[in-house]
Amino acid sequence: MDKKILTVVMVLLLVFLVIGCTSRVTPRSYETPTRTLSPPSEPVNLSASAVSQSTVMIRWLDNSNNEDGFRIYRGTSLVGTVGANIQSYQDKGLQRGTTYHYAVKAYNQEGESQAAICSVRTLAPPSAPTNLITVTISQNAATLSWTDNSDNEEGFKIYRDGNLAANVGTNVIIYEDTGLKPATNYRYLVKAYNETGETQSSLCAVKTLNPPITVTLDRIGVYHNGEHWLRGVGEVYVGIIVTDGNTIIEKRFPAKEGQFYLLYENEIVDVGTTIFSVDEVGDYLRIAAIGYEDDGGLGEMLIFQALALAGELYLSGGASTLLEMTDFSLGNLLAKIFGAEDDWLGSYENSWRFDNNWGIGKYTDIACEEEDGTLGLRLWFTIESRAQ
Repeated sequence: MDKKILTVVMVLLLVFLVIGCTSRVTPRSYETPTRTLSPPSEPVNLSASAVSQSTVMIRWLDNSNNEDGFRIYRGTSLVGTVGANIQSYQDKGLQRGTTYHYAVKAYNQEGESQAAICSVRTLAPPSAPTNLITVTISQNAATLSWTDNSDNEEGFKIYRDGNLAANVGTNVIIYEDTGLKPATNYRYLVKAYNETGETQSSLCAVKTLNPPITVTLDRIGVYHNGEHWLRGVGEVYVGIIVTDGNTIIEKRFPAKEGQFYLLYENEIVDVGTTIFSVDEVGDYLRIAAIGYEDDGGLGEMLIFQALALAGELYLSGGASTLLEMTDFSLGNLLAKIFGAEDDWLGSYENSWRFDNNWGIGKYTDIACEEEDGTLGLRLWFTIESRAQ
């Protein structure tokens, strides 16, 4: 075969093979995948706390990775929107002491998550306590009681005379105030309080009880014993009356009729006897004492009748006007009634009120003058109180 013919045949064959292979190749197609979105997961651990009377702070944990943000609902009303990954919201302009219900939802273009819900009450001052009264009173303490009218107090503050005396906790409705002074007026206020402020009760006035009082006759003595110097010794006895307006006590020393202290001039005898004792003294304390030397004259019976009559009237106040008009002391009255000036060794009278503490203290060697100014009877006594 001719070389030219062979070359043509091979070229044609090659062309045929190329065209055949190319016609059997199918181009490969590529498609962009479609992304499918879903609503975000709901937030968790939703809580709300009152910041003030008009503001609350709402907090949550972000539980999704595809939210566009969060929507905050108060009741059914949308009140705020925050962006992705934000986990708090402050709601303002609220009414004090009001309960609000909140829902928070995560959202994206596919929709909203389920709601997380919570409730909160805005702050408000507590309601004032009422019915503040004194339950018990003693010489040194007062127990107060009141009605709790609030459900949001942190406790109660007790004020005495304008000064804070104590704090007590939530729901406490009774308090004992101790360490007070007897026979003293106090004014109390009770205030409910929380972080927003205090609200107060009405005033309650209290007067503590008067103290217990004991009067002890410690010693009796004489300067002049009423006897002539030739005889020397005198037969001395003393009558004492003590009253507080409620109780009147009459005592004779020595106690038995017909007995006497045999005392020389300037002699003293120990007595050490309680002559008056009450658990609560009246508003005053009065003491009167009169000394006599028995000379066998009119006798002590008449003298003690006078003490029982004139003394009780005087010390209880019934004869005070008469005595003031006549300028008589108790001793002078007895002496003038019975003509016993020579036997009278002098008298002692005094009175004390609550404002000078009922005379509490020791009284040492009180000298009593006779009618002519001579010093006769001598007294030692003590006024004391267990409450002091």
